Amino acid sequence: MRIQLLWSLPWQRQPGAATGAADTAASARRGGLHEFFRYHGVFAPGVRLMRALSVKGKALLVGMTFLLPVLVLLYEVQRNMPAQASHFSWLLATVAGCLALAVYVLLSFYRVIDGGLLQLKDQVGRMASGDLSARPAPWGRDEVAQAMHSLGESLARLADLFAVVRQGVAAASHASREIAGGNQDLARRTSVSAQSIEQILQGVGRYIEQLDACGNRVDLAEGVVQRMRLDAAHARHQMQQLDERMQSLQKRGREIGEIVELIDNLAFRTNILALNASIEAAKAGDAGRGFAVVAQEVRSLAKRSAESARRISDIIGRSTDDISHGHALAGEAVSALHTTDEQVNRIHAEMQQVVSLTRAGQQNSQDILAELRGLSTVTQENRRLVEQMASASNALSDQGLTLDDKVASFKLT
Repeated sequence: MRIQLLWSLPWQRQPGAATGAADTAASARRGGLHEFFRYHGVFAPGVRLMRALSVKGKALLVGMTFLLPVLVLLYEVQRNMPAQASHFSWLLATVAGCLALAVYVLLSFYRVIDGGLLQLKDQVGRMASGDLSARPAPWGRDEVAQAMHSLGESLARLADLFAVVRQGVAAASHASREIAGGNQDLARRTSVSAQSIEQILQGVGRYIEQLDACGNRVDLAEGVVQRMRLDAAHARHQMQQLDERMQSLQKRGREIGEIVELIDNLAFRTNILALNASIEAAKAGDAGRGFAVVAQEVRSLAKRSAESARRISDIIGRSTDDISHGHALAGEAVSALHTTDEQVNRIHAEMQQVVSLTRAGQQNSQDILAELRGLSTVTQENRRLVEQMASASNALSDQGLTLDDKVASFKLT
């Protein structure tokens, strides 16, 4: 049906369509002329004459046909009053002929008006019922014929218009259905996107909470590192003091060793002196016996003093060795504490960088969360708009189907 309508449009006809249409119109006119004479009979010439005249011409012709016998009658009556009575019969015949002609013209006028109006009424009724396929072939050049000709052209244009409207409605309905389907798919995808954004918002919120907890732990770690740094500095200071004490003890040990060595020398000399005293006491005999006892005691004390000095010297030597070893260990401990202090300072610097990056990450996460919330709001608005568009597209599609049904009720060919 749509293909036939397309080919029936004036601008889409084949070049030979005009000639074929003219031949068809001529054949229809010849058949219509035969039907015309058969329908009107003896009144066919009068009807053709009336259809060739305008309404004013029709009125003038009818008036003249009625007025002419009266004028002739008045003229003859005035001229032939004294004449013979033979002329009266001729006068009556003339008046009767004129009256017959007037009646013929009047009936022809009536048939023209009545037939034209009936045909016009029939065409308008068919058009009102939705039949636009009729193409009336008017006869004559009067107003009724012109109205029928205009009506035929209007019907042709209306048929072309409704054909185009039908095609447009079909295309619009199809496009509306496609748009409605696309909007529904878009609404579904928008809903999925909104759910995804909501899940991302929740994930970012949890990430921010974890980042805040991490920031708090990093702050605690920074405090611990700061305390370690202070403790390391204090320990390094204590070890330096210990090293100084060890150096002082080592110095005091050397001094004690010198004193013990002096005591050992004194004991050795005292022993020699006691030995000499014993020899001299022995030489003195009984007179030196008491002195010999004293000398023996002094010699014994000198030996014990020498032994004590040697033991003290051994102890001082071992202590000095221990102090020297402790001094070396203290130096190593100081060096290790210095290295530890440097490492702690480096860790402290790195922790400060971590704290700075963590806080920057928190701020960036807050910004991302704000942007995602704005995007979620826009997505929700878009989803509502898409749903409205889908509803409007469905309504437009329904209206297109309704209009298509209405247009389909018109008969175009």
